[in-house]
This record gives sequence, structure tokens and C-alpha cells, in this order.
Amino acid sequence: MTTKKLDGAAASRRRYLIGPICFVHVFTFGIYNSTTVLFFPEYVGKFLYPNTTSETSADSSICNSDSNSTDTESEKVIQAEVARFTIYASLCVGIPCIISNLLLGSISDRYGRKMMLMIPTIGLLLVEMSTAILMYLDVHLYYLLIPMVVQGFVGDTFSLILFVMSYVSDITENNRSRTFGIAIMECCIGMGVVIGGIVSGYMIEAFGYIWPVVTSPLCKIINIFLIACLPATDVQNKSTDPLTLKTVLDFIKQSLEFYYSKKYRGLRWKYNICIVVYVMGCVCLIGRNAAEVLYIISPPFCLSPVLVGWFHAAQQTVQQGISMILIRVFLIFMNAEAVSTMGALSGIAGFIVQGLATSNTVLFLSLVVGFGMALGIPTMRAIMSKETPSESQGALFGGMAAAQTAGTYFGSLVFGAIYESTVYLFNGTVFMFMAGLCFISFVLSICLVIIPKCNSNEKANMEKKDEKLTEHKL
Repeated sequence: MTTKKLDGAAASRRRYLIGPICFVHVFTFGIYNSTTVLFFPEYVGKFLYPNTTSETSADSSICNSDSNSTDTESEKVIQAEVARFTIYASLCVGIPCIISNLLLGSISDRYGRKMMLMIPTIGLLLVEMSTAILMYLDVHLYYLLIPMVVQGFVGDTFSLILFVMSYVSDITENNRSRTFGIAIMECCIGMGVVIGGIVSGYMIEAFGYIWPVVTSPLCKIINIFLIACLPATDVQNKSTDPLTLKTVLDFIKQSLEFYYSKKYRGLRWKYNICIVVYVMGCVCLIGRNAAEVLYIISPPFCLSPVLVGWFHAAQQTVQQGISMILIRVFLIFMNAEAVSTMGALSGIAGFIVQGLATSNTVLFLSLVVGFGMALGIPTMRAIMSKETPSESQGALFGGMAAAQTAGTYFGSLVFGAIYESTVYLFNGTVFMFMAGLCFISFVLSICLVIIPKCNSNEKANMEKKDEKLTEHKL
């Protein structure tokens, strides 16, 4: 099947602005997210231990919560309290975000991608400005949950990613070029997180926590202009009809029907396995962020905000930069299903090493061991996109964004609860749990490789039997 091409001016090179749009959005959100995640333990430390918390942002607030020791009860209390707050934050963002992403993908199939790109851009700009104001006013930490609810209703950063992936599907052919195009967008996402994390660390060290949060919405203004210059794609069922309750329900149905509808009989097994592998990848790759930051700023690592930025830079460079580029090489020798299997194995090893790490050297080494843990996400996107008609790409990616949101915030919630419960025993327990999830992805990826071969062998055997039966009758 050939995808719809851009009409008129859409044939120009301006369609490649989708890459910079993706990068700028994730870069600015990377600054915001990295800053706020580090701000939470800083605030809790000062609130609970105002006389002992370090006053410099250049050091880990948890390791400096007590001037006499780096392994005290106060450090555990701060970690447990921050982990509890991340659970509330996950609920405030995650629940409305799941609903909005279910709708936004199908809506983009009807009303076009370009207009929909403005929703998360402007929405997150307002959210980040509100957060900066609340931080400046030095209100209680739980007031920050208010803009988080709004963040969920605009789809968080996941909604922009779903529109980007849908746009790429519109402008690429239904072959390996689409897989590579999606991988390039994953690379833009990874590089945005990398540079955003590094910038936020140095800005926190130089200016404190408020200015990085202010910088993020200011940079998003660039994306408003880039989106205005982006050519629209020719969406087959484009419409200007008003939204009604029936159409809203239809949008939700369109995003979910891949997994249960008779319309996709014969493919449902593949859609369902792919979405589970995809969600497992999102849970481990994105949902781990808050728990991981707590882990690496605590003893024995005690990473400062700058080192946290470099750790995440190395992580994203290896796992979502180099590995995404290598997909092109991997696809020469194996199919997407086999690439996902290899990535799951890498994830198992990487998380085990990270959970057992006792030094910064081993901590950074775990990133190399787990270089391929992100491979399941783009490969599952590509496999599902190839099986989907062009007019339903938005619905597909909308449902995937909702699943990604649910998985991410469910992961953040569960990992926060596990970390809170095990911080006094073995705080690496949460990474052993992540390794278990990667093992499930490994098994399911093998199923994706084996089932089509079994079906083709069964079909070949049936054809041989039919031939023999025909010869016997003759």
C-alpha cells in the first residue's frame, strides 16, 4: 500500500521540519522534567531538615541532608517521601493523559496532524510557566500537582510524539523506509532528552531550579513558528464536522479496535503481542525515570545535578541514539521481530547490572550492557504501522500513545511504590523487577518470530495435502 503524499507545497523540504519540531519539543520538556525531578528531593530535604540540607544545588540534596553522615535515617526518609510524591504525580498526570491520547490520535486522522501539533506545544508551555510561578512563590510541593493535571489533559509530551509518528507514516512508503523514519524520530527524541538533561544540570548549578523551568516554555515558542511552517498532510478522512459525544466515542473505538475487532481478524494476535511488548518497553524506559534519579543521587553514587545530566546523556546516547541508528544495520541481517528479541536480552542484562552496582563505574557500565533495551519501542511501532491502512495511522498511534502513557505512569507509580517499600532493605530491587519485565518482552518477541513461521509451515502442509488429494482423485 502506498501512503498519501503531501499535496502542493507539501512536496517541499519543509516536511522535514517534523524532525526539528520533535527535537525542540523533547529538548525543552527534557529541561523541565529533569529540573522538576531533581527539585522534588531538594524541596523535601529542606522542608523536613531545614538546618541540615545542603544549600548548594551543585551537590546531591539527599547525600548532603546530614552533615555527619552520608548513610543516615534522614536520607531514607527523604527518598521514601519523594517516592510517595511521585506516586501522586503519576496519578494526576497519567489518568487524564490516557483519556486525551485515546482521543487525540483519531481526531488527527479527521482534522489533520498540523493543527493537532499545537495542542501539546501550547498546553505544555502554559503548564511549565505555571510551575515556574509556583516554584517562585515557594508554595507547598503538593500545589505542583495542579499544573500536572493540565499536563495530562493536553496529552503530556506523548501526544506530540504520536502526531510526529503519524506525520512520518503519512510521508513515507509502507516498507523499511518507514521503520527507519520512525527510528530517526526516536533518535530526535533521544537527543532532545540528552541535551535537555545536560543543559538542565548546568543551569541548576549556575542559577538554581527556577530558571531552567522558565527557559523551557520560552524555547517552545520556536516550535510554534516551526509548526506554522510545516506543510499539512493529505489525511484521507479529513473533516471539519463538529465534535459530538458520538464522534468522541467513535474516536476511542477507532484507537482500540485493532486489538478486538473482527475487521482485523488474522492480525489481532500480532497487534496484541506488539502492544504488550511496546508497553513493557515504555514502562522500563520512561517509567523508571523518577525512581532511577532517586537511586543515583543517593549513596553510594551521590550524583550531583550535573552528573545526573551526564548520566542521562550517556544513557540516551547509547540506548536511544546509537541503538536507533544501528537499527538500519540490524535490519539488513534480521527482521524487526528479531531486533526486538535482541533488545529485550540487552535490557535484562543492563537492569541486573544497574541494580547490583556499587560504584559509579559499574553504574555507567550498565548503560553499555543495556544498550539495546529501547529497540522494542520503534520496532513494534513499525510492525504495527505496516499492518495498518494509511487512513487509520492516527488512530493506531493514538491508541499506542494512550498505552504508552498508561504504561509509563503505571510504571512510575509501581516503581515508586517498590522503591519506597525496599529503600531500607535493597534499593536496587526495583531494577530486578524491570529485568523481569524485559524477560516477558523477550518471550513475546520470540513468539512474533515463531508464530508466522508456524503458520506458513502449516499453510504449506495444507497445500501439499490438497495437492496429494487432487492427484489421488485424478
